[in-house]
Amino acid sequence: MKDILYVYMFGVFSLRYQDRDVTPEKNTTKKSMQLLQLLLYYRKEGITREKLLHTLYGQGNVENPSNNLKVITYQLRKKLVEAGLPDWNYIENRGGTYYWTSPMEVETDVEVFGSLLQRAEAATDPGERMDLFCEVCHSYKGEFLTNLSGEEWVMMESTCYREQYFKALEAAEQELKERKRYLELLELCNDAIGMYPFEEWQAVKIDCLMAMNRFKEAMEVYEATTRMYFEEMGLPPSDRMLDRLRDMGSKIYTSAQAATSITSILQEKEPRKAGAYFCGFPSFIDGYRMMRRVVERHGESVYMMVCTLTDAKGNHLEDRDRIQTMTPILRESIGKSLRSGDVYSMYSPTQFVLLLFGTQGSGCGLIRERILKRFTTGHKSWRECVRFYATSVIDVGQPVEELEFKDVFFA
Repeated sequence: MKDILYVYMFGVFSLRYQDRDVTPEKNTTKKSMQLLQLLLYYRKEGITREKLLHTLYGQGNVENPSNNLKVITYQLRKKLVEAGLPDWNYIENRGGTYYWTSPMEVETDVEVFGSLLQRAEAATDPGERMDLFCEVCHSYKGEFLTNLSGEEWVMMESTCYREQYFKALEAAEQELKERKRYLELLELCNDAIGMYPFEEWQAVKIDCLMAMNRFKEAMEVYEATTRMYFEEMGLPPSDRMLDRLRDMGSKIYTSAQAATSITSILQEKEPRKAGAYFCGFPSFIDGYRMMRRVVERHGESVYMMVCTLTDAKGNHLEDRDRIQTMTPILRESIGKSLRSGDVYSMYSPTQFVLLLFGTQGSGCGLIRERILKRFTTGHKSWRECVRFYATSVIDVGQPVEELEFKDVFFA
C-alpha cells in the first residue's frame, strides 16, 4: 500500500505521514509555512508566481520579493526533509506556475469534505443521503486555516466552507429528525456549538433532549445559553434572540411531565441566599409584564430601577478593564441591598434592571443609597460612576413591550 501524506486544513494546519506529525514548523504563519499551505491547497491546478508573490508579500516593503520567494522555497524543501518526509524536490516551477510534487499520495481534509458533499447532494437514496451528510459534518473540524484567518484568500475560502458546513448540517438535521435518530443529531449539535456557539444550534440540541425526555439537561442548556448571550456576549439582546430563547424555553415548559418533575425543574438549584433574586433578561421581561398586570388589577406599588455604570463625568463607560472590575461588584452590591422578594437582571455589561416590590417613590432613594454604600466600600470615587433611573411600573408611559426608564432621575 502506497504511503499517504495527510494534510489537515480545518482548524490548526498540520501534516501526518506514517502515523507521525511531520509539520515542519509550529509557527504556521511564517512565510515558508504559508507557501507550503498555498502549494498543498492549489496542488492540483498549481499556483502562479504572480499570485504567490501577491499573496505572500502583497504591498509589503520587502525589497526583492522574487528573491525572497526563492529563499523560502529552498528553506521549505529543507524543512520538509528535516521534519521526517523522504528526500525529494517537492516544489516544481513549470513555466511560471508552482506545483507540489511528492513521492507519496496526498489527501487533504478539505478535498475529502468537498467530495463527500458532492456525493451527498447527488444521492437519491434517503438513507445513503443522510449518512453522507453526517459524514460531511464530521469531516469539518473547524474554520479553514485558522492560523491564517486574517489573510484575504483564507477568509474567502473559509466563508465558503462554513456555508457548506451549515448547509450539510441542516440537511442532516432534517433527515435525522425524520428518523428520530436524536443521539446522532445531538452529537452533531455538540460539534457545531463547540465551533460556533452563537449560531443557535443550542435550540436544536434542546429539541433532541426534549424528544428523549431528558428535560433536566434541556433546561440546563437553555439556562447556559441565556447566560452566554446576555452576560458573556457583552451586548444587549436583540429582539430576534429574545424570541428564539423564549421559544426554546416554551418547549421545555410546555412538555407533558409528572407534577414532581415540574416541581423539581422550578426549584432553585442552589441554596437560597439573602438578598434579591437574579435572573436572565428574558425571564426579567416576562416577570415585568406579569407584574404590570398584577399591579393594574390589585394596585400594589412596584418600581423599576436601572443602574448604569459610567465614567466619573457620567459618560458611557467603555474601558473594558474597568467594566470587568466594577460590574461584578455592582451586581453583588445590588443583590445584597435588595429584599428577597425583589428581582434584578443584567441588561448589558454596564446596566442592571431591578423590580422593587412594595416600594414607594421615596424608597427608591433609600435603595440607591444602600447600593452605593456597598458599591463604594474601598472605592469612594466610584460614587460618581453610577446613575440611577426609576419609575413606577404602573406609570411607565410606554407600551409594555418597550422598556424605557427615564421618568425619575436621582442625581
